Amino acid sequence: MPNRFKLVASLLTFLLASSLIAQVNRPSSAGLPTDVPRANFNSREVGLLNEANRLLRFGRTEEAIMSYDAILGIRPNWLPGIVGKAELLNRIGRTAEADRYKQRALRQDPIATGLLMARGRNALLSYLALYPESELPVPVLGDDVDDVQIADFSLESYFDQQLRRIIDLPDSSALAMTLKAKIAGNRTASIRTLHEFMEDRLISEDLGFMLEGNLDMLNHDYLGAVAAYNQAMDFHFEPWPEITYNRGLAFILLDNYTNGCAELQRSAQEGFEPARRMLAGLCNF
Repeated sequence: MPNRFKLVASLLTFLLASSLIAQVNRPSSAGLPTDVPRANFNSREVGLLNEANRLLRFGRTEEAIMSYDAILGIRPNWLPGIVGKAELLNRIGRTAEADRYKQRALRQDPIATGLLMARGRNALLSYLALYPESELPVPVLGDDVDDVQIADFSLESYFDQQLRRIIDLPDSSALAMTLKAKIAGNRTASIRTLHEFMEDRLISEDLGFMLEGNLDMLNHDYLGAVAAYNQAMDFHFEPWPEITYNRGLAFILLDNYTNGCAELQRSAQEGFEPARRMLAGLCNF
């Protein structure tokens, strides 16, 4: 097996071995819509969301609540408006109301709600595309991917299979122990290790910067993630849909829905099913 697969598998195995994925209470995506919305990503709802964030920066919480109410008056089922109001109500101590909005969001789309509300270190791991499928020795969805029906697709099964394909590669556990001393949960050491891999040509620059962006996402450094994904795209003439998808999530977590939804749509149009699902859940405005 090529060294790059062993090294990347080692990194991901170490993350998992350190209990960085919460499998037990992960929400199910069963029953989510599969249509790809064709929307104006510069809509009034996005403007009101930006206004709510601006008001919050100045401590004007009641006016921010009014902005969320205006969002939901226009688009009652827009998940970022529901989640945003839930989090704001919780912040000011109106926990019963906050929980009602949270439950409403979870009933509508548990996966996208989980993404928006992910706060702990590495909480985003199960939402990311960890590795470009075209670079794996075995496709994530198997050789019969064309026979998989869209209605049968679920995000959690995709990410479970993605992890299994990478982590079950030979020698990954042994190599993970070798890397542990360098990585040890420290972002700076992790990035330095990736750059050493790139310099030694053990992994390509585009793959290295994609993984760097993923590490930034795990540390909730969304601006850093966007910058790393940009660098990955600079080294790859036709960006992998996985990079476009991840960058879209980073933009959305920065409340930049104009760019984020456009990126998810671009990835979905390239056939990346997780992007299609997130697009349906987050960009239905």
